[in-house]
Amino acid sequence: MDGQGPQLPPGGAPWERLLHFRAADGLGLRGAVWNAGGRRGHVLLLPGRTEFLEKLCIPAAELIARDFAVAALDWRGQGLSDRMLPDGLKGHVGDFAEYRSDLAAFVAVPEVAALGGPRLVAAHSMGGCIAIGAALRGELAADAVILSAPMLGIALSPFARAAGAVVVTLGAGMRQHHLWAPLPAPSKPYVLQGFARNVLTQDEAVFDWIVRILNDVPGLRLGQAPTIGWLDAAGAEMRFIASSRKRLGMPTLALIGTDEKVVDTGALRRLAGPLGIEVVTIEGARHELFLEAAPMRAAVWRAIDRFLTLHDI
Repeated sequence: MDGQGPQLPPGGAPWERLLHFRAADGLGLRGAVWNAGGRRGHVLLLPGRTEFLEKLCIPAAELIARDFAVAALDWRGQGLSDRMLPDGLKGHVGDFAEYRSDLAAFVAVPEVAALGGPRLVAAHSMGGCIAIGAALRGELAADAVILSAPMLGIALSPFARAAGAVVVTLGAGMRQHHLWAPLPAPSKPYVLQGFARNVLTQDEAVFDWIVRILNDVPGLRLGQAPTIGWLDAAGAEMRFIASSRKRLGMPTLALIGTDEKVVDTGALRRLAGPLGIEVVTIEGARHELFLEAAPMRAAVWRAIDRFLTLHDI
């Protein structure tokens, strides 16, 4: 697939160049660049958990239409980047510092470093958590940040939250970070459960395309459950962000759907003020805002266009 270009989703744009590079620890990573000559600046697209470059061809098309260059990567443990465990479906990391290492290696790739103009970061879900954590540590510079359903908390019932804390504590004590979190069918990709009750998108054509590409390219698959270690690492990073006394120091927009069921919207609203984040609600939208059905997706890009105009980008 890499040598033949991406299998494009509905409305997606093909990348110009596929990148293969390594993180500081030697792990092999995959990235891509679209529209390298974009005159308005460039956007770093940072995906969420379980995502992969081919899905990002949809928001890349919107950014290309706005004359931006675009660069994106597959985080370690997902997409066609190297996996951390022999069971590649687990998508494991032991610390979100590993993701920040991937990001540092990515922006240093010559094809990415050469992209000109203002730099924007557009980050979805887990990617938003990584981007915020990196910015607060002074490890990510940008002229503006756009967050799609940022993962500042995970949507869990009080019982599930308490049970998860027990599982993480016990797993850490027994050095079992590599095990699945105890959820039903943890290794099954979420979208293979079918469209009817999914919490990601109401665009059935896009959803069906995701199912097709996971069947055609099994190497892109990731289990719906994380490992105990990933849960531990995610919790630590979200606590770091929540306890930070710093503002992000750059214009930041967060978009969240009214039908969000993956991340904790309350956490976003609590932290928006201290971090200096503007929050815009997208009526009727689910988690995958860049892949939502046409009316919600149009509302997303109207909000982004307004934000960019406001900040002269």
